[in-house]
Formats: sequence, C-alpha cells, structure tokens
Amino acid sequence: MKTVRSDVEENAIKNENKLLNYYTDKANYDQEQAETGKRIVHLSLLEIAQNISTTIIAIINELVDPTVKKDTNGLLEIFFKGDRMIYIGITALLVALGLYFIDISS
Repeated sequence: MKTVRSDVEENAIKNENKLLNYYTDKANYDQEQAETGKRIVHLSLLEIAQNISTTIIAIINELVDPTVKKDTNGLLEIFFKGDRMIYIGITALLVALGLYFIDISS
C-alpha cells in the first residue's frame, strides 16, 4: 500500500533536509578550521613571538638530544619539521635586519 503524503508533509521533510544539510556543512567547516589551526596571518605579534621562542627552544633541545641523528637529513628534519620553517625565516629576517642596522650605524 502506497502512502500518500500531503503538501505540508513534503514541505516539512524538505525543510528538515535543508536544515540537516546546513548544520552538517557548518559542523564540517568548523571541524576543518579547528584541525588546520590558526594561520600565521591571524596571529598577534605576541603569539608569533611566543611561537618563535618555543620553536627555537625545541630546535635547541633536539640538537642537544643524543638520540637524534645529526646527519644532513636529520638536521634538515629538525629545522623544517611542522611550521618551524616560518619561524626560522622570521628569525633569520630579524637577525639580518639587526645586522644591517648595526652595520649602517657604525
């Protein structure tokens, strides 16, 4: 026996499906944003400075650790792991600017 649905029931089902799709998409977007973390352009200067500090400390700890391989590939892995490249680049830029200002002032 076939069930006959009224127009009201059909509209209610369509609205429920629209809401379900909306909240599913919203939850997926929120989860994706949480997984990717904050991008560097959205960080404050204080957070960038803290990340630079923790990155440098982590690099020094890994360089001192005797269990880590110190060959070329091991060193590259230490310096370029995760988002360390960004903070190493910022640090190198700041050091270069500091040396430049020291050079032109003397």
